Amino acid sequence: MNNEEISTSTQPEIISTGEWVLYMLLFSIPLINLILLCIWAFGNQSNPTKTNFGRAGLIWAAILIVFYILFWFVIFGMFSPGMHQGGMGV
Repeated sequence: MNNEEISTSTQPEIISTGEWVLYMLLFSIPLINLILLCIWAFGNQSNPTKTNFGRAGLIWAAILIVFYILFWFVIFGMFSPGMHQGGMGV
């Protein structure tokens, strides 16, 4: 066996552009995107590109969820003190 045969046999399958277009379509569907990311991140994948993409996507989803929750705490925190003190027209 020469070096070319060894290096090509260990490389993962290349994902085609058409496959990525299909995956992007699936990622645009709510809840399906999280399920697909979990399968890719924690499933038994032979392709490390999908595994890394799934993990990165879940990290971004977690960051966005935390920011979303903080945003709503700030919004409700700004309006709740006036409501509890009776300052809204009472």
